[in-house]
Amino acid sequence: MATPGNPVPDPIPLYVPFTSPNQILNFSKNLTFRVFYLEAPLSILSETLLDSNLINNIGQLNIFHSGLGFQCTSERQPFEFTFDYNLINGFNATTLLPTIQDDDLIWNNEATVYLGNYIDRDYWNHSSYIGDITADQLITIQRWILNVWNPENPIYVLFSGVESSSRQNLFNPIMRSSTCFDFAYQLIDFMKNNLRVCIDYPTVPNLTISTFISSFPGSIEPVDFNENRNEIIAFYEEVITFINNNVNIPSDIQQCIEEDGCSLNVYAIENDLFTIIQLYEEIYNNFPIVYQYGYLPDGNLGYWKITQPNPFVSYIKINIKRSYRALDIEGTAVTDAYSDIIVTCIFRSDSNFTFIFWFVIFIIFLIIIFIIIFYVFLRKNKKII
Repeated sequence: MATPGNPVPDPIPLYVPFTSPNQILNFSKNLTFRVFYLEAPLSILSETLLDSNLINNIGQLNIFHSGLGFQCTSERQPFEFTFDYNLINGFNATTLLPTIQDDDLIWNNEATVYLGNYIDRDYWNHSSYIGDITADQLITIQRWILNVWNPENPIYVLFSGVESSSRQNLFNPIMRSSTCFDFAYQLIDFMKNNLRVCIDYPTVPNLTISTFISSFPGSIEPVDFNENRNEIIAFYEEVITFINNNVNIPSDIQQCIEEDGCSLNVYAIENDLFTIIQLYEEIYNNFPIVYQYGYLPDGNLGYWKITQPNPFVSYIKINIKRSYRALDIEGTAVTDAYSDIIVTCIFRSDSNFTFIFWFVIFIIFLIIIFIIIFYVFLRKNKKII
């Protein structure tokens, strides 16, 4: 049984910051949980506020908020919950920008992991099965969130920086981001490589990449704030001016409500990651030099200088392979670039795999016996001759 205070399915979704060991969910050791990669389509503030064509166009762009969902396999104890990483003060055009005060920059982009009390199907309307975990593994995952992810990712950083658009570089940035996608990706990677969870997605899930592609060697580099104070502050002054001249979110939304069903401009949607990504992509395309506050190579917070910024946003397959060959719809084994063959996972994945494995072992055993008998027979015949 779950301990008191564990979340249970509830018609009202509730998300609370997951920041204390006292919040760790402890379940009976005999329970197992299915893990799902969750996606929530962005820019759907409300279907009553948005034109249906705009919703369809946004869906085609494939930009989602990501998280992980956990569902108990026991029908008698149908516990479920989610973990996702988000800004503490919510998404809008200004939470990723500093306040300029006394020749300094004050940031308000603190972020943390949130615990959801159940998997809200209306919000998380797309899911991909990842694998099964034990109750003990679930505790280890929660400790990883508290002791590793949260301390190492105190602020939300939207864009990474990479040397090229190659797949290898996209997932190995020189300037790292810290987003909901990064959280989900690293947690799945931790499950596979540290907990030896058998990753088993039938279809490889995708995630959104927002990055700067280096225009030339050294175009993305960390800089000292004090030595570049004037340039950095001037840059953010221009960005803030741009946003103030182009975005009036509260009044646009209010006007839309009053007009009952008007179509909103993409900039007129509050608390929305898609809007923010598109907005910043446009901003960065208009500046020869961009400064970003984020994580330096040593893990500390500081500033990066991006010369000739080349922003790149894409929706691509996750770079974590399955733990074994997947099965297609007819039950046939499929091996592709996204599969690792791990014997222990084959045993756990499907009875057909287990049967085939032991059948092959049996045949090999018979062949070895035959070879030994044949060898003994030859030696006896030699002696007779």
